[in-house]
Amino acid sequence: WPIMRRQATAARRQPAGESRRAKVARYLAHCIDRVTGNEDAQLIKWSWESMQSSGFSSMILSDLEAGVRDYHDKLRETIPVVALNDKPAKGQVKTINQTLLSARH
Repeated sequence: WPIMRRQATAARRQPAGESRRAKVARYLAHCIDRVTGNEDAQLIKWSWESMQSSGFSSMILSDLEAGVRDYHDKLRETIPVVALNDKPAKGQVKTINQTLLSARH
């Protein structure tokens, strides 16, 4: 286990009087964290690459995320002005929204 310099992070510093068993556990936890951190980085890279491929059609969402998406879809359906890229001029939201709604029918 490397000796930590004063400038090192406190998370890696060994407490005074730590038992051999605790030192070994801390060392093994560090090794596991390093391996899983590298695995996580690789999974993130692969996920990003897969989303850039032509085989990717849409994101798989959790129930909570799907609920948020459904809520936003309902807002855009009911109040289409919220989907505009540019902010409407003050006092124009109702008029623009009515125009967008009537254009759908």
